[in-house]
Amino acid sequence: MKDTAKTENGLGDVDIAAMMTGIGARAKKASAALAIAPPEVKALPLEAAADAVWAKRSVIIAANQKDLEYGRAKNLSAAGLKIKRVRTPLGVIGVIYESRPNVTADAGALCLKAGNAVILRGGSESFHSSAAIHSCLLEGLRVAGLPEAAVQLVPTRDRAAVQQLLTMTDSVDVIVPRGGKGLVGLVQREARVPVFAHLEGIVHIYIDKAADVANTMRVVLNSKL
Repeated sequence: MKDTAKTENGLGDVDIAAMMTGIGARAKKASAALAIAPPEVKALPLEAAADAVWAKRSVIIAANQKDLEYGRAKNLSAAGLKIKRVRTPLGVIGVIYESRPNVTADAGALCLKAGNAVILRGGSESFHSSAAIHSCLLEGLRVAGLPEAAVQLVPTRDRAAVQQLLTMTDSVDVIVPRGGKGLVGLVQREARVPVFAHLEGIVHIYIDKAADVANTMRVVLNSKL
C-alpha cells in the first residue's frame, strides 16, 4: 500500500515515495551546478533572498501566526533548536528540524554558501512560516540563475516524508537532524543515509593569552545565540 498525504499547497493527495524521490533527484542535479558555482554567484541569491524576506516580512509574520495557533492547539511547549555550520561541500544534505522557522533560512543559506543542495523538512509547528521564508530563498536563486531545486522544502507535514528521506541513499549524501533527543535518536535508528548527529557534547572554548577577549566574547555569543 502506498503512503499518500495531502499537501497544503493545493496539490491534493500525493504519493509520498514518488514525491520524495522526485525531490531527491532534483536536488542531486542541482548540487552539480552548485559545486562549480563561484563564491560571488552563491552570495547573490542570499542577498536577493534577504531583500525578499524584508519585503515580505508582513507575509512571514502572518504565516508564523498560523504556526503559533497550530502549536497552541497541540499544547506544544516553546522549546527551540539550533543549527550548526556545515563547511565541507558534500552534495545533497537533508536537514530535519523542529519548531523554529528561522532554521529554514539558516540551513538553506549555510548549505547554499558551502556549495551543497539541501532538502529541508521543518517541523509541523512551523509549516507556514517555513514555506514563506523558503519562497524568499527561491527568489534569490532565480535572481542568481541557480536551480531552484538547490533549496527544496518538503511540502507536507506527513511523517512518512521523513521516513522516505532517511532512506534516499541514491540522492542524499548526509542527514543533519536538529532538535531534541527524540528526533536525533529516531534519525539515527532509522536512517540509511549517513547522519551528522549532535545530542549532548562538550562545548568548550580555549582562549589564548594573546587573544582579544572582547572580540572572542562576541564570536562566542554569535555562535551560540
